[in-house]
Amino acid sequence: MKHITRTKGTKAALSMWAGQERLAIASYYFWSAGATLQKSLYGLLCSLLHDILDQVLDAIQKVCSQDFFRQRGYPHSVMKWSLSGLQKCLHNLSIETKLRTRFSLFIDGLDKYQGDHPEICKILEDLCKSPDIKICTSSRPWNVFENSFGNNDRLKFYMQCCTQDDIMGYATDRLHGHPRWSESCLGSPTGAGDATLVDEIINRAQGVFLWVFLVAHQLREGLTNDVTADDLWKRLESIPTDLELFFKQILESVDHFYHEKMAQTLLVAVQHVATGIPILIGILAFHDMESGNPNYALDQRV
Repeated sequence: MKHITRTKGTKAALSMWAGQERLAIASYYFWSAGATLQKSLYGLLCSLLHDILDQVLDAIQKVCSQDFFRQRGYPHSVMKWSLSGLQKCLHNLSIETKLRTRFSLFIDGLDKYQGDHPEICKILEDLCKSPDIKICTSSRPWNVFENSFGNNDRLKFYMQCCTQDDIMGYATDRLHGHPRWSESCLGSPTGAGDATLVDEIINRAQGVFLWVFLVAHQLREGLTNDVTADDLWKRLESIPTDLELFFKQILESVDHFYHEKMAQTLLVAVQHVATGIPILIGILAFHDMESGNPNYALDQRV
């Protein structure tokens, strides 16, 4: 979704749609592992309105409530927006006809939203009634989203359809490239073929390449341990298709002795993801030294 939002082709196509009118683009990415604002309706509306009004300043007076302007007169005051107030602002934006602006909204990960899914679908459907608003959204193919947005095949696509060939090629290469692959397949009591196993990987992946990467790694480990094709199937079936549950399974499989150090290393990684600064190898080295001797910095000779 970030690629779609930022690519020049998208901006060019939307500019053609906007014609002589201004174009405002806003985006929001639901993140289930993030703070409350990153997975709530309140966070979605705040982010979209901020992005839009930052680009279309003259819209503020037309779409914001009078309470907003009354409170601005108080020094050092911080206005706490209500959810209904935010919804009213977006509604006003969708019916305002004098802005001469068209709006394109990109919303990623609706399935990560921790709230009433039919409610958020209704809000987006109402916004789309405006001829000046286009919305591009993504989610897992859950029924609630299919029922709301999936009725027009021309306006939707499934990620797995776009990545299927790449996933098949990667999974086939990784499994066939293992020296024990042919022997394991030939030893299958049920005659389960390699193509069938790869097909099942594709079906379970639902277009998520990271899931395929991790699954291929685990199946190769099984091949190294001389498992049969039936064992490979059982291992594949034991792996959750949900990435978060898969990550949890992987972490829980780590020996308890390493849990503390693993958690510390992951916290270091999370901090760097939050700041956008790459992790330097020296930082990990210092962390490793500190875990062995908390006073290593004081004990080191100058």
